[in-house]
Amino acid sequence: PPPPPKHLIGRARSQGTGKTRTACRLIAAAVAAKANQKPPAKQKQPSSSSSGGAGGARGLPWESERVLACACSNVAADNLAQGLVALGVKVVRVGPPASVRPDLRPHTLEAALAKDTNLAAAQAKLDQAALELAQTRARSGG
Repeated sequence: PPPPPKHLIGRARSQGTGKTRTACRLIAAAVAAKANQKPPAKQKQPSSSSSGGAGGARGLPWESERVLACACSNVAADNLAQGLVALGVKVVRVGPPASVRPDLRPHTLEAALAKDTNLAAAQAKLDQAALELAQTRARSGG
């Protein structure tokens, strides 16, 4: 094939070409399509006991609307997250908290974990057990 015209070379990596907007719209469309998709005709599947698997731990492919979107930098990840949030997609931004823009912090993994009351209760029990263990060891000299 002939080489691309010189005015297009390097354009895909330049700023302001709509890469993030396009990626966000594609992801939002995929999530919406998955949410509206019905499972295929029921097929006989082996039970977890007959297949020897753990069973039930993983859903079938059409039961999840989750998408993993990655970016090469924190700024790019923030831009992607911002675009998806603007399109109404539930986003969990994973990465170093200090490098996440302040307006996206409510969408971080840390924020999601902080809202989880079950996790907070479990952490409190773990902290209490660790304290009791330390006190028991201190009393027994070990």
